[in-house]
Amino acid sequence: MRDRAVVEQVSHGIYRLATPPTLSEPDLVTVALRVRRAIICLISALSFHDLTTEIAHEAQIALPRGTKQPVLEHPPVRVFHFSGPALTEGIETVKVDDIPVRVYSPAKTVADCFRFRNQIRSRRGDRGARPLPQRRS
Repeated sequence: MRDRAVVEQVSHGIYRLATPPTLSEPDLVTVALRVRRAIICLISALSFHDLTTEIAHEAQIALPRGTKQPVLEHPPVRVFHFSGPALTEGIETVKVDDIPVRVYSPAKTVADCFRFRNQIRSRRGDRGARPLPQRRS
């Protein structure tokens, strides 16, 4: 089928129709299919829930502590390790393009963004949380 151009390879072991229907969240679907234990978190979850205008340049996922870093050709993935209730609470399983995707709830996502605020600051410098300028006395 690949030789006849009916399907094309997206990444190792993942194929799609050569003329696929448009996916609403192709990166999240790929991560959900390739990293079964992944939970979409932080900026990726904010974006999924339409709670930010920032575009995630990587799929941010939560995995249990001690889990090895997944290797994906695409999309780029950033792993945050959680344990206990921080990992298991607030998980919603939603269907994205008929694929079950685990994502943290909006409330849990906002709380986690405060918790990891120093690690998820934008690297560009003109985005993300910045301290207020000091007042002069």
